[in-house]
Amino acid sequence: MKLQASPESYAASVKTIPKHSPKKIFKPELSKVEMGQLVSQVRDLMPDLGDGFIQMCLKYYDNSAELVINALLEENLPPHLIEVDRRLGPPEEKLATTSLRFNIHDGDEFDVNTNDAIDKKKVRLGKKNLSSKCTNSLLNNKSDLEGKLSTSFLQN
Repeated sequence: MKLQASPESYAASVKTIPKHSPKKIFKPELSKVEMGQLVSQVRDLMPDLGDGFIQMCLKYYDNSAELVINALLEENLPPHLIEVDRRLGPPEEKLATTSLRFNIHDGDEFDVNTNDAIDKKKVRLGKKNLSSKCTNSLLNNKSDLEGKLSTSFLQN
């Protein structure tokens, strides 16, 4: 014997979520690329809208581009989105500062981010200039070759 439920009892037992209720279901945050794709879908139809305004609408409508487009075409936006400037640009991203850098040379005597005064006598641009006297003495030193030359002549 099969029990049949009436449509009324079935509808009462199923939990329904209103169509435009934001944040009722947990959804993970979208990446920048995914959000950019949704924004471009809306901008294809409405190029005069700003990215920031479209992102606010997408957040309200649970990242559904279709619902955003429908609400914009029917001019059926919630009151807090009606008051927002429609040419609003994208939100500014926070730039990383130098205080967040980590390096083995942090805090050493040549670190310009932590030291106000650096001894410029120790700082050099390019290669160190060797005196010509030192260079010539190094080039003229053939002491290691003399032993090799004498042994090679003896072998022949």
